Amino acid sequence: MAEQAEPARLAIAESAPVAVTVGRQFVSPRARRLAAEKQVDVRQVPGTGPQGRVEERDVVAFLDRQPRFSALARKVAAEAGITPSGAPHERVMRADVEQQIAQAAKPAQPVETAQPAKPASPPPATPVPPAALAASAQAAVTPMSAVRRVIAQRMSQSAQTAASVTLTTEIDATELVHLREQLKAHVEQQTGESLSYNVLLVKLVCAALHEFPYMNARISGDEIHTLPAANIGVAMDTSAA
Repeated sequence: MAEQAEPARLAIAESAPVAVTVGRQFVSPRARRLAAEKQVDVRQVPGTGPQGRVEERDVVAFLDRQPRFSALARKVAAEAGITPSGAPHERVMRADVEQQIAQAAKPAQPVETAQPAKPASPPPATPVPPAALAASAQAAVTPMSAVRRVIAQRMSQSAQTAASVTLTTEIDATELVHLREQLKAHVEQQTGESLSYNVLLVKLVCAALHEFPYMNARISGDEIHTLPAANIGVAMDTSAA
């Protein structure tokens, strides 16, 4: 489905001109309600009412000057844990946000100055993908308790020494089959590819990880890093040697 930018336009209805204050700033109730709904910091909105009071029209005008983000652009930015940027009235699409993520992940270039010759340094390590860097930078870190540290050590030891066991659970996938039938024709028309069950299952796992973020974590030393983005890999059997 093609991306469509979401316009920040709202209809202005009539209201009683009763004002409240935010700090030293006067804000009308309708302006305050609209700012809260659109997650706008009302302190950034210039007021045009009496004594600089912020009216609803001021919030509408402020939103009208903001970049227009597509739904996919907002989703990619949220998964990467960044605040997307753009010029006033600019249409910001998913590719623009992905470029911002890649730019944010690049290390700062040092300023070149005249320095004495130094011995050759060892070759750099293999670069980490920008998406992984962005996710690591935004990971929520939780120090492990002594009990959790012992559990992690025992589980790691068990994984290396004990035989692995596969647990199989049967479920009713009737609704999953119906969902694939409903989406299959549309996906083939848009992408030219067939919609597989693997794609749907990966999407369901991703949704579950976002709903239960404590399952989307890794251990680093004595800390638990809860990741904001769900990166899922699927092993495929190919004919390649």
